[in-house]
Amino acid sequence: MKRRFSMWRLMASTKFVSIRSNGDPHRMPDKMSHSKSFLFLTLFALCAAPATVLSEEPPEPEGVSYPGVIAKVYNEPDFTRIKRNLEPQDSLVTFFDDGQGHGIDWSGIWEGYLIAPATGQLTLHLRAWKPTTLDLYSRGRVVTDGPTGVAVDGSIIFAAEKGEALPFKITYVHAKGGRGGWEVKWSTSGREPGAIPGTALFIDDRLADFYNWWPEPDLDSVDFSRFATAEKENIVVYYEPGRATGWPANQGFFAWGDEILLTFDKGYHLDRGLNHSIDPTRPHDNRQLRSLDGGRTWSEEPFNPIAPDKADADRLPADLDFQDPGFALKTYGSNFVYTLDRGQNWHGQFKWPDLGLGAYTNRTDILSLRPGFGLLGFSVEAYDNPPKHSDHTFFVELDQKDRTIHLLGWLTPSSDPARAVMPNTVRIGPSHFVTAARRKSVERFLDRPPRSRNWIEAFESRDNARTWQPLGEIAETDDGRFNGNPPSLVYLGGNRLAAIYGFRGVPYSIRARISDDLGENWGREILLRNDVIDFDSGYVRSARRSDGKIVSIYYLKTLERIELHLEATLWDPDSVR
Repeated sequence: MKRRFSMWRLMASTKFVSIRSNGDPHRMPDKMSHSKSFLFLTLFALCAAPATVLSEEPPEPEGVSYPGVIAKVYNEPDFTRIKRNLEPQDSLVTFFDDGQGHGIDWSGIWEGYLIAPATGQLTLHLRAWKPTTLDLYSRGRVVTDGPTGVAVDGSIIFAAEKGEALPFKITYVHAKGGRGGWEVKWSTSGREPGAIPGTALFIDDRLADFYNWWPEPDLDSVDFSRFATAEKENIVVYYEPGRATGWPANQGFFAWGDEILLTFDKGYHLDRGLNHSIDPTRPHDNRQLRSLDGGRTWSEEPFNPIAPDKADADRLPADLDFQDPGFALKTYGSNFVYTLDRGQNWHGQFKWPDLGLGAYTNRTDILSLRPGFGLLGFSVEAYDNPPKHSDHTFFVELDQKDRTIHLLGWLTPSSDPARAVMPNTVRIGPSHFVTAARRKSVERFLDRPPRSRNWIEAFESRDNARTWQPLGEIAETDDGRFNGNPPSLVYLGGNRLAAIYGFRGVPYSIRARISDDLGENWGREILLRNDVIDFDSGYVRSARRSDGKIVSIYYLKTLERIELHLEATLWDPDSVR
């Protein structure tokens, strides 16, 4: 909901008091919920510091308002290396631990406006479990600092007028991990402190612009007529209440006709806001699923690679035969495992030889080149101290006889700063390949959250992956708010290709596009799923069945199944309308 600022006017206050106190050392709640009782020592009133007026002038609201308070987080606890903004929150209560936060060492700033509830004396009460500052600009500032996990209280008392818009800033340092957080309550003269309702918090156009934030569109405003449709059927591949499963594109997806094998990550569900809904503090492991009927039914199997007796750091295993009918290879980062019997037994893990190009960020993208040689899409963080999401793709040739890999060529030139990663490659002819890659460009600022754009793009090579030419953008994969999604590419024969991907924006969805000219142009977006409930979805992998239909597997959350789980869409690319 938007509000115009004509209903508020900043009023000059007559008295400013800033109080700092070490407060009462109450421990944090065990379950990270804020304390039901908010204790304040009467010592505050007796030991109040002299009235302090700060010189900084408070900002006046501008333009349109949006509910909530906005934040930005930094990668370091000293407010350096800015990471991203956070979606506006509707309360002044936050709690963090190693599973529900932004890492072990980080810092953050929250800003917004508070609507005064009454005319007269108003007190804001801060309780924090790590170093926190509540700044009301010319109204005062309170700083809390103390042992990690121990509550420290402070308050600011000042005069206000009902309806007045009070700008504030909260800075927070989360160092050395563990539990932390802060909460702010308010009270008027003679009343007990109470929670500040979300209706009393807002940000203005100035803050929205500075934080590179914009509201998501309402689902009701989406014009669904712009999407194409296709005959399709949705199938639950794997769901277990309380567990979180996902990321097909990060794992391994292999098809031998209508026999399909998928390895996946299985952990425990935990709602973590803008982070993936999986609990990083609990164990998770790899499992695999097999279908013998083109993705209609699935059975779960263990995934237990057999460790090698002695791994040769400089040479690959001798039996990596890309033309073996049971061969598959799964790679993640610098490691890989392989099978010669369609995943009944896996061997590994092994390490890829170091080509001296940087730290590998590989996912699985493999094809047979010719007898004795395989083609793999690799990626690296190619800088000494790279910003996150700066990896680039290159292709290597695996030489089975020499048991090593050789660099063939880079997907994008070094002059292209945009991320290019997670390729999915198909073969068109003897030396002709088309790949689709995940792209990301980031505009960085000194003290503002970065602004990003995420899309998928097609490239082709006609010389066995030595050189690549861009064919053009396939689609955007979010509205710049998240981190996009990787593509899944299927060759349909002739000049036809299908690209399938997740879209991390409203409407959250699984989509596809078809090209009739080998990737130079793409048709209307096909809406395969539009019942996805948030950004944590996609990472599609696909295969063409014997009946010509495509099976596309992805992870998602729906209203019916709120935990991360795996589903598939069986759809007919010839039925698009």
